[in-house]
Amino acid sequence: MPKILICVFNFPFLHDIMKNINYQSNHERNMSDYNALKNTITNWMIEEGIQYSEITDPDVEFRLSVTWGFVIDVVKPKGLHRLVSTASLASESGNVAFKKLSDEEKKEFFTDLQIHLLKFPISFTIYPQTLDALESIVFHHAVFLEDLTKTALIVSLDVIRISMSFVRIFSIHRVDPDTPKPDYYV
Repeated sequence: MPKILICVFNFPFLHDIMKNINYQSNHERNMSDYNALKNTITNWMIEEGIQYSEITDPDVEFRLSVTWGFVIDVVKPKGLHRLVSTASLASESGNVAFKKLSDEEKKEFFTDLQIHLLKFPISFTIYPQTLDALESIVFHHAVFLEDLTKTALIVSLDVIRISMSFVRIFSIHRVDPDTPKPDYYV
């Protein structure tokens, strides 16, 4: 008679083993060591020819100021298991032109800008949150450390850069009536 081998797996235990294996494979660069993480990121910047400088900030694990079309900060917040790319776009000349718009035009501008920015995979905040002025827009994009690769970092920076470029172009064409409107307004 043939013998039958029966294997019983404790699935929670197997899940823990697989989770640990996955955790180790995702942390080959020793993600818990923030200096190693920072060194890895700065090496990626050097490989890609992206200019950066280190900013000392006691409120975060580390902070790099990246110049890639715009100045974008790459921050590892304390106590969070993620890397955040953040940037602020401010324009005095745009604010002067913005103040000349009627209240109805300002409402339409803010509504349209927010609708368009929602298409980008970023978080954003417009300051101040009144119709009086448009002082700045702050953009954020996060990458969890277990998902961090050079590609994920570059995508994070690029999403911020593209979003900021869009806002600049959008603002110029909406706030200055003498500027011809691009095709997407037709």
